[in-house]
Amino acid sequence: MLFTTPTGVVRLPRSLPPYFVTSPAVITYDAGGGPQPLSYPVAPDGPGTNSHPIAMTREQIALTVYRPQRTAIAGAEPGDWIDMGHLHWGIPLNVNNREVACAAYYSNLSSTLTAASPGSPDFALQLFPLQDTADDGPPDGSRTLSFTLDLGACLRAAGADPTGMTVVLNVTATGESRPGGVDRTAQFLHVTLP
Repeated sequence: MLFTTPTGVVRLPRSLPPYFVTSPAVITYDAGGGPQPLSYPVAPDGPGTNSHPIAMTREQIALTVYRPQRTAIAGAEPGDWIDMGHLHWGIPLNVNNREVACAAYYSNLSSTLTAASPGSPDFALQLFPLQDTADDGPPDGSRTLSFTLDLGACLRAAGADPTGMTVVLNVTATGESRPGGVDRTAQFLHVTLP
């Protein structure tokens, strides 16, 4: 970082913040009726809000999302923002006041997403089992991620009957797991299963 003072220019090193500047943004969802766009800012009564959950017609939901962003490194990267790559992704569910991992229930992964091995001893990798292999890059609307989650099967595996259940999907991106947890950012999407 450069500062101009009365005595001259002062140069101070700057590190990247250990947190996200923006959160993931769901672009489209498909809850059984074909892909539906979300527009931003989302209205207080817009689809996926607490007052207007998305009515699913099947137990699987397909999502397409934009990556979260960080500030660009001045002089080293173009523009003001950088799409963050190499993050872990997942949608942990809340069942009986505990976080439930759905690692085995993701499918239809976009080309830069890979799935961690189910049964990993690292609980963070069970909660956020998808790894984005893309590098950081300038914002680009075509660089999206997509995947499908079988909510019904995941909820049943956790001992819950999904019929008619309204759940909050925490569409989450995280950094690497470390002692004490992970840095994470999420967009919340309310859905009601059939």
